[in-house]
Amino acid sequence: TVSVLSPVATNSPRTIAVTLNIASPLIGLSATSRSASAGQGNGNTAVTAIAVTNVGAGTLTGLAASITYLTGPSSGWLTATLNTSTAPATLTLVPSAGTAGAPLATGTYTARVRITSPVASNSPQDILMTFTVGLSLANSGVFSALGGACTACHFSGGELPNLSTAALFRSNMVGVATVRRTGYALATTYPTRVVAGNATLSYLTYQLSKAGGAYGMPPASTLSLATRNLISAWINDGAHP
Repeated sequence: TVSVLSPVATNSPRTIAVTLNIASPLIGLSATSRSASAGQGNGNTAVTAIAVTNVGAGTLTGLAASITYLTGPSSGWLTATLNTSTAPATLTLVPSAGTAGAPLATGTYTARVRITSPVASNSPQDILMTFTVGLSLANSGVFSALGGACTACHFSGGELPNLSTAALFRSNMVGVATVRRTGYALATTYPTRVVAGNATLSYLTYQLSKAGGAYGMPPASTLSLATRNLISAWINDGAHP
């Protein structure tokens, strides 16, 4: 407050209120949460980058990223990388489901990624990373559990589709329309062989259980309930490679 006085003024003193706002850099994030999913042992899963900007004044410098693991393993399944320490910057988050030889266990993992700056008045700013690891067709024993039930007939030069490898099985089943529908009402009711994330909508579920109205597979035998449940769990997990 500034006071103005005069010994001859009848309205002395008069005061003036003065406010000084010190503008500082502020951390801005294009997103405060990210999620991703992958199959066991399928390695890194790229996640959309997050933009880090200065939404205040001056220059935002000294940017750094750190990870605190909230659930799951205490380290290793997530990397957080800033391409520069001065805004604008890009933060890249890459979770990993491990390798085929050392897969991450199925489940949902969370971590907090913290962005800090010594000059930002709103430091720190946090991002929640959620990573769901599901069954992998190749790495979780799903394809091997089928044994020769599919490959006995469905191979290169045999019955279509070619299901002789895990990669071919997935590419020819997930998101692929049913073909043999005449006389099989469920092939029309459930027109997709495998609907990733939903075993109930997947025609394969009814084929393997040999439900009425489906072309039962395998023709000469019936898979065990445990194997059928494993296939359904793989589908519900997202039908990962």
